[in-house]
Amino acid sequence: SDFVFSLQRCIRDPFPEVKIESCRILLQILRKPQWETGAKVFAKALAVGTLGNMRHRNPKVRIAAIELFEASVSLPDRAKLKGAGTEAILDLVGFREENVLSVAAFYDTTCGISINILAELVQDKNPSV
Repeated sequence: SDFVFSLQRCIRDPFPEVKIESCRILLQILRKPQWETGAKVFAKALAVGTLGNMRHRNPKVRIAAIELFEASVSLPDRAKLKGAGTEAILDLVGFREENVLSVAAFYDTTCGISINILAELVQDKNPSV
């Protein structure tokens, strides 16, 4: 678990090469069937952690983040009969319930703003993304 935590921290590193490599290593971990039961605990946090990299200016970072997001969302949670990180899809599309306002939104004007990252990815100028 410490290994996954340190790699998750590397996703937010300022250097693009570190972000790409940490995404690739985490992707390999999530694809191993032996790690399925332990990895489902980290799946949502990994998926939400990649959202910032999906808006990165480097297309290689965006591609690595998309691959890790896909793997963490589609990781099977057999007890719930769904993907382990599917709750992160709401953050990807910027969904916010109508009459729900967080307490932090009263103090920070940027807190209530949600961004539809999926729409940005669809309109990406790089064809490989």
